Amino acid sequence: MNRTLWTLCAFLLVLPPVTGCRVLMDIPDQPGATCGNSSREPGEPCDGANLGDASCATLGFLGGTLSCAADCTWNTERCFLVEPCGDGTLGVGEACDDANLDGQTCQSLGYYGGDLACATDCTFDRASCEAAGRCGDGIIQASNAETCDGANLNGQTCLSLGYYGGTLACTNGCTLNLASCVAAGRCGDGIIQTSDGETCDGSELGGMTCTDLGYCGGTLACRSTCLFLTTGCSNDMCK
Repeated sequence: MNRTLWTLCAFLLVLPPVTGCRVLMDIPDQPGATCGNSSREPGEPCDGANLGDASCATLGFLGGTLSCAADCTWNTERCFLVEPCGDGTLGVGEACDDANLDGQTCQSLGYYGGDLACATDCTFDRASCEAAGRCGDGIIQASNAETCDGANLNGQTCLSLGYYGGTLACTNGCTLNLASCVAAGRCGDGIIQTSDGETCDGSELGGMTCTDLGYCGGTLACRSTCLFLTTGCSNDMCK
């Protein structure tokens, strides 16, 4: 379209003479951008499939597929700042993605068995693993040599295990921790706990003999209850 510039000057007879003119000039328009012709023209970031050297990455995204909108502006709907879940590729913050478990199994996560899977939010689905159990779940799996699990001691105490006291605990490997029990002692540990009524313990007789107990001779022994067994002592030698 042309723009027409009109300049009109009129002679005014009643005023001082003024020189006037009327000029008609055609000034051609500058060419404009046409969106949709697949040619990137001034003012157009893109046109159709013509994206120039641009990509999601050059626009500041992590990745994705850049396209051009109908009005020749960038369409970044398929660009992403975070790796999308479900593409099978492990992204930032993803434990797994679809069938990609990053080499992990139920066993590598500490469970005794089961089949590890990936949830739709790219976190591990441990349902099958949890059914198989693990040390630390509070459930005693005796088939896997657990004698306790966390605070679950299966009803046992130091006293029920034959010790005179102490506090029973569970190790990180789900076996009973007897350290405090052992410190309290028990009949059968080879140590005479006189405070608990022991007069002997196993082969430990505290230096006592039959003669110390008033017999003429014989062999002193110890009962399983940690009390002296004097059946081997005798007074026959006193005759």
